[in-house]
Amino acid sequence: GARFAHEKPGANKLLAKLPDGGIVVERSLAPYLACVDEIIAVVGSTDAEVLPYLRRKAVRTVIVPDAHLGMGHSLAAGAREALYRFPKLAGALVGLADMPWLREETVAEVMHALHTESADVIRVRNSGRCGHPVGFSAPQVSALTTLTGDAGARELLARDTLNTFYIDVPDAGCLLDVDLPNDIG
Repeated sequence: GARFAHEKPGANKLLAKLPDGGIVVERSLAPYLACVDEIIAVVGSTDAEVLPYLRRKAVRTVIVPDAHLGMGHSLAAGAREALYRFPKLAGALVGLADMPWLREETVAEVMHALHTESADVIRVRNSGRCGHPVGFSAPQVSALTTLTGDAGARELLARDTLNTFYIDVPDAGCLLDVDLPNDIG
């Protein structure tokens, strides 16, 4: 959110209004609320103003004081919470709260593949580019707990040893996030 706040001081991109009046975080959550049983939202300590929106939707939250150190820290915290809450989980989806154009069908396809494919990772692609959400098998959720830094899961996803199942989707929303105020339109 730093790039967004730099261009629009004091603003939180997750609370930004979309042209139709929706709010980025609520719209981004909607496909997950429709397709998954439990959501764990990872929130940086500087994003406390987002918590009421998450709690209103009964979303579990994990506040990560060191989220400013990079996406890896946030992913690790979310993975640890998922494994703690659901020790027998078969897998998990990782999605982003700044992707308000993601379609419910895309999330549903990844969830279905997570339960039916024997893959380490489920990736969605649109026009040949990988997007979100990403499905991780239980062993890979454990691997997420070790992440640090700003690369997020890129190094893990780049491993040649991973069995990755790709789903080509017509949903350009799996690639589109809000980084700058102009991204909203």
